[in-house]
Amino acid sequence: MKIKGLLSVFFIAFSLSLFAQEQEKIRVLLVPFERFDFQSPFSFSDIANYNNFSSQAEVFPKYQAAVVQQLSAQHPQVEVYTLPEPDIQQIRIQSPKVYKYQPIDHQGIDLSRLVEQGRLAQLLESFAADYIVFLTWYEISAKLLSTKSSFQGSKLLAWSVHKITYEAYNGKGELVALVDKMPLEPKLPKEQFAHTKGTMLSDIQDAYLKVQDDLSKKLMLYQRKKRPIYKIK
Repeated sequence: MKIKGLLSVFFIAFSLSLFAQEQEKIRVLLVPFERFDFQSPFSFSDIANYNNFSSQAEVFPKYQAAVVQQLSAQHPQVEVYTLPEPDIQQIRIQSPKVYKYQPIDHQGIDLSRLVEQGRLAQLLESFAADYIVFLTWYEISAKLLSTKSSFQGSKLLAWSVHKITYEAYNGKGELVALVDKMPLEPKLPKEQFAHTKGTMLSDIQDAYLKVQDDLSKKLMLYQRKKRPIYKIK
């Protein structure tokens, strides 16, 4: 009985410890990128064909959903979540895009309306969030990839690099972290998929976890330094 009692106490203490650790995570409300923030030199028709989508209309929502899913994955330091699309649209209406030059050049957000009306602080408080993150740009850029294998007689493969920009703010509307066009590399495919130019979601979606990790590190660094973090040495 004593052993069972001790085990019971140990289990409760362990459960409370795990709960406390969960509570200590940085909570982040995510606003995904919009359709016109999503740019590619490759036709959406081709991308749809490479991914076996039913139509090119599926390209943007499928990419957006994949990014949100990966950024919301289980992580030891951050908990990322988003809201239903109607609520996200209301946030977007009050936070127009604007190009910024400080602390570095990047596509950002104007939060002045939300801050002046006090809605940003209320929003984060309502959803128990510490920060709000806006994905402001997703770009697929063409590149030539040098490979060890020969694809159709050439060791230069027509491929791509994916780039994501985000801004993170606290409840006062202060910029706390950002990244400008963070490069994400698709996995090199087998030869039968070499024609897809790195636009298959199965080749790139794991790389989105790097964005989650980058965000986590920058938010933790901001909490120590109390200044906007845009690069990690």
